[in-house]
Amino acid sequence: MNHLEIRRKQQFALQELIACTLSVEDALVIASMDRQQMAELAKNHLLDYEEKGKLDAYSQGWRLAEFVWQTAGISHCIRFVFHSKYGVYENFMFTKLALENDRFSDEDLEILVLNEPRFKESAESIRRDRMRSDIETLKRQGAEFTNDIATVKQRVSDYSFNTELNQLLDKVDQELLKQSDAFDAAATIKHVRTFYEKLQLQVACTLRDKKSLPISDADLGKNIRVLAYFKQHRLLTAKMHDFSNSLYGVLSNEGVHAIKSTQEYVRLCRNMVAEYALILFFELDRWLK
Repeated sequence: MNHLEIRRKQQFALQELIACTLSVEDALVIASMDRQQMAELAKNHLLDYEEKGKLDAYSQGWRLAEFVWQTAGISHCIRFVFHSKYGVYENFMFTKLALENDRFSDEDLEILVLNEPRFKESAESIRRDRMRSDIETLKRQGAEFTNDIATVKQRVSDYSFNTELNQLLDKVDQELLKQSDAFDAAATIKHVRTFYEKLQLQVACTLRDKKSLPISDADLGKNIRVLAYFKQHRLLTAKMHDFSNSLYGVLSNEGVHAIKSTQEYVRLCRNMVAEYALILFFELDRWLK
């Protein structure tokens, strides 16, 4: 089917849509032959028929606006709101804000308010709800991380590992609650790294003692050797070995080798090490079964 034939079919489909003898859903099927072209045709009809529009889901203006919404996207619909002389597309947009506000980006909402202040109350209400949702999500994530730290502490106790491990985690959390400077942040990351090193040492010693998997005392004192030991005996996959090695690099660069750091890096290192610790305990459990 050539371009001209497609255009004729789409023109006819739009006529049927306007006449209410073709549904928006079926018109979208015809649009699939050349979506951009049919969207442009529909936008032209929008300007031609806007004076006939009413706040009615079966009106010509409303059906055309719905079609443009589906084919051309929100940004084009927003533009037509500001071209409309009779308010039908403004009413259409208010309805979409009420029923499908999740499809509007924050940028879309800003453009609406910038060009038409009457949208301000609706737009700000949507953004306020989104902010509340973001806050609740962040709270849940924070609670999940707190629960993970508690789980790590419990696993340390279950294995009768050195109590200094849990003391280090408590120290890190205490430091995070304080108003600290960049020097304090770097010092706190050093505590996270010490926890990381000592936990791996305890896990390696447990494997050596309970599974008779030999590793020398000299190697136990070197992180790179401990990681190689874990990889050799398949406690860690190759990818997890690489991840752990990279994590150690971050802990070193932002803590031991740094004079200053930031609270953001402290939280990142603390959370990543906690999640890594859970993986170590999971794999250790599996190995000792």
